[in-house]
Amino acid sequence: MQSATTMTKAFERINSDWFAFGKQQMEDGVAAFKAMASAKSVHEAWEVQTDYAKSSLDAYIAQATKINDLWMDAAKQAFEEGNALYKAGKLAEAVDKMKESFRLSRNAYLLYNIGHTYDQLGQKDLVLFYYRKFLAAAPANAPMRESV
Repeated sequence: MQSATTMTKAFERINSDWFAFGKQQMEDGVAAFKAMASAKSVHEAWEVQTDYAKSSLDAYIAQATKINDLWMDAAKQAFEEGNALYKAGKLAEAVDKMKESFRLSRNAYLLYNIGHTYDQLGQKDLVLFYYRKFLAAAPANAPMRESV
């Protein structure tokens, strides 16, 4: 249940940020349209449109970076919670958190950790499944490849 709460909070934050960003972009677009419509020359309208396009692109890149940071923060939080559960010997709960972290980050090394934890839980079919996923997704120089 706590896993769902962490993920839900991340989605709520991201959704809220995207909504605010969309609203601001709409307001900026309307303001740019009004400025272009009241331009006294084609050159002036062109400059307004160019400035709007540049600022809009810059805002989008900043927003995408912010959203990525929120995703990675949520993934890191899930990993830290999973690691604490693992150290406490709560392996089944730890593997759920590791899976959550993987869903958010797509970090291939987490697949190894998930497989390793399933190995400790004695679930050989899941060990094989996650190790295969790790081998398919991890870079060729991943240090854990030799132990898989």
